[in-house]
Amino acid sequence: MFHRWLLREPSLCFGLPVYIFAAIVFPLHLGWIGSPLLSFLGYVVVAAILFSIVDAVFQPSFYPQWLAVIPQSILSLLALVVPAALAFSLGAALGPADEAIDEQTCASQGAAEVDTIEAYSDDMFDMTADCATG
Repeated sequence: MFHRWLLREPSLCFGLPVYIFAAIVFPLHLGWIGSPLLSFLGYVVVAAILFSIVDAVFQPSFYPQWLAVIPQSILSLLALVVPAALAFSLGAALGPADEAIDEQTCASQGAAEVDTIEAYSDDMFDMTADCATG
């Protein structure tokens, strides 16, 4: 029963993954890479505004005027800020720990960790530590 209802409601079916990515995955990544708090706050504000604008575009009957988007933006901000702040703080705690583990792994092999752009982009596909050999 729930499965059929979910597929008949496209705003929920497609909106839920977008919300999960916006509230958990992206803030976790921002914290993991060490972004400053100001960039995180800017991200949350922009995400809340975009959620509200998309809602106003796809549900125009709920918004007789465009000024009605402002209170919806505040509600979207409140719905995003708590899980996003938790994910950001978790990423900020785990990111340096991951870097320290890579350094310890390379040190145990008698090498130093490689900190180049190529090594960071390689980490998207291969999470093993990039150690300088020789």
